Amino acid sequence: SSDAIAAGLAAYADERWIARERAVLQKSAQRLDRLLALSGCEVVGGTSLFRVARAPDARERFARLLAAGILVRPFDFDPTLLRFGLPRGREQWRRLAAALGTRA
Repeated sequence: SSDAIAAGLAAYADERWIARERAVLQKSAQRLDRLLALSGCEVVGGTSLFRVARAPDARERFARLLAAGILVRPFDFDPTLLRFGLPRGREQWRRLAAALGTRA
């Protein structure tokens, strides 16, 4: 829509907003890395928007997370991998930590 395009163009022009968002994403990615490591996963890749983690019990983790209403992406080519998006907000962090059996 034209409103979305206008908002996007304004965001691209706002260098302070971009810097703030990059910092928030980097901090959230590091927080997710720690949370996944505490739960026994090995972070093996990702970007500032998602992380890829390896766990021998990834299929069981996927089922447990799904039952908790948390969507992660399994990979058919490697059943030990899961892709996690970055949680946004305190409640999403709490829910993910609880489903992983750790604390946020």
